[in-house]
Amino acid sequence: MSTFPLATRSQHQLSDGRYPIVASTGSVCPVVLDAADGDVRRAALRSLSIQAQHKGHVRDATLQRRGAGDLIVTDARVILAGSRPTPDSLVTGHVLLDWIVAVGGCSAGGRLRGDALRLVLQLDNGEYHVVTVTFHHDVDVHELAQDIARRTARRWLAEQGSSPLASRWHELAGAERLSAPAGEFALHFTPSHSRVTAPAGALDRMGIPA
Repeated sequence: MSTFPLATRSQHQLSDGRYPIVASTGSVCPVVLDAADGDVRRAALRSLSIQAQHKGHVRDATLQRRGAGDLIVTDARVILAGSRPTPDSLVTGHVLLDWIVAVGGCSAGGRLRGDALRLVLQLDNGEYHVVTVTFHHDVDVHELAQDIARRTARRWLAEQGSSPLASRWHELAGAERLSAPAGEFALHFTPSHSRVTAPAGALDRMGIPA
């Protein structure tokens, strides 16, 4: 298992809610979609990095990948699908919309060689994970972030329309396209989010103290 939220998953494994179900080789989509995914859009990934942030400090990237891959945005999640280490396995993961703390875009500049999309989520141990992706082809990252923010709000309103935060979710559901100076991220923040259960490390799973 690699750094969350990605892992090498076999098409023979069932979803545990943390990772998608992998489709068989040659399928139109690299992962299995279901009714909850609704409207789907895809973009070709050029690079992916994941950073861990804890108590205000961002660590060096804990995972970096370059090469072919897909970002798949649905009405339930943002799916990351990369290489196939074997014919029946795929490096993949997803960020459920319920997990999103913030989503935003950045036009190329500074240390970024291409326009980038950023997703922020939080584990149940309090640690934040920052997922940043760039693309092979031109993508309006600010419009893409706006779309994800709006989908997230609509999903929460469908499930918790009577929440005290409903007015803020309605505001996010109509979020405008943001912009920022080159090299800086313009972020949409969600009124609330669900924390993700942190995956157990190999020693944890064996019951051996780290």
